Amino acid sequence: MADPPLSTIAFDLEKVGRSLAEAVVARLSGREPRLTPASLAPHVIHRAST
Repeated sequence: MADPPLSTIAFDLEKVGRSLAEAVVARLSGREPRLTPASLAPHVIHRAST
């Protein structure tokens, strides 16, 4: 809708959801979750505004 199209960030929602669900299961099982910043990291979508 913007002109020029704006750059943005996006997340791999399937990967984030899986990582968070695994963290919940780990906590409920008395284990420490293995969340890493990389499992929740966004990526940049470059558009005409850059």
